[in-house]
Amino acid sequence: MPLDTNDAWHKDALMETGNRVTALRKERSVTQDELGKRVGFNGNTVSRIENGRVNMRLTAYFDIVAILQVTPNDMCPRRLLDGTPLERYNELSRTGRDLLHGLIDVLLGEPSNRA
Repeated sequence: MPLDTNDAWHKDALMETGNRVTALRKERSVTQDELGKRVGFNGNTVSRIENGRVNMRLTAYFDIVAILQVTPNDMCPRRLLDGTPLERYNELSRTGRDLLHGLIDVLLGEPSNRA
């Protein structure tokens, strides 16, 4: 079953991440065009990321982290960092929980047998 990244949780996460990119970029006086060129795409793509319309590749996420000289947590949606692990887990959508379970299986080297 394909992953549904159009649910409200994912849309909110993209929007919040985009807001974080915008704030961090502006704090460092970096334009969208400058950031885009350094990451390898144009300013229009940076605008779409900042507006939550693009689900960027993980490599682009870490490129932006390095260029803006921040930590991955600095760009992470705050709600993923607040609260206890159980509170955060309980706030995940079904899709988010499935992703987390799969990641745990991979980290533990166990085959995923979840449906």
